[in-house]
Amino acid sequence: MPTLNDCGVDTAALAAAIKEQIAHLARLSAELKGLDSMVLPQEAQGLQNDAQFASALREEQVAFAERKEAMASQIDSLNQARELEQREIEFSQAKEAGLGRQEALLQTELDNINRLISNGSATSPQKINTEQSVLQTETSRLDVKLVILKGQQEVSRIERSIADLHNQWRNETRAEYSKTKQALTALSQQARDASSVAHGADPASHQAGVSCADAKEAFYLIVRGEGGLLQAFPVAGKNAAQKEENAAVARSRP
Repeated sequence: MPTLNDCGVDTAALAAAIKEQIAHLARLSAELKGLDSMVLPQEAQGLQNDAQFASALREEQVAFAERKEAMASQIDSLNQARELEQREIEFSQAKEAGLGRQEALLQTELDNINRLISNGSATSPQKINTEQSVLQTETSRLDVKLVILKGQQEVSRIERSIADLHNQWRNETRAEYSKTKQALTALSQQARDASSVAHGADPASHQAGVSCADAKEAFYLIVRGEGGLLQAFPVAGKNAAQKEENAAVARSRP
């Protein structure tokens, strides 16, 4: 059964949501810092023995490991593609160098034939055949140079993809971190407001304008979406919560 205070706020659910947001924030912080493992924030030090928080933390640790593995897998795939392209470039460069040496030899032979022709010691067909060989070698060398150029462009494209992937990952995590921080602040404020009202709405809370309506209006629905990310939606009642939950589920579908 829900634990409702005098304002009708489910304090147990509110406390659980706060713990989940703290655990979620710890994961996002670790991702932003590029850590190998999650580190508990200062506000979570007193929750280490809390069963609800421990459960939420385990889920976030699983999500942290899965996301880290997924990121590493994508980067490894791109690095392998880059290495393959670089190897092909090396082979093509070696081939181009060999064709260059062959072209130089054929050019030397052609020069010798031209001298022999001028002395009457060689015939025109010999010259034509050598010229054709020189032309074919030049054409092959240009083709290999084009392969090298395309390979270098592909390497640059892969490196941009790696950089873009890192940037996209960081930007998405930073946006989620900011949203989670705001949700945690709102949830914590609601918990303080609900506590003030529950303890007789002391003068300080009256001066701040805290009421049951304020406490209910600040309630957040916590939904775990695609990839284990938590989303917080402000709701004013059960019907609104259901609508927000259905909308969140619909948004998480492909």
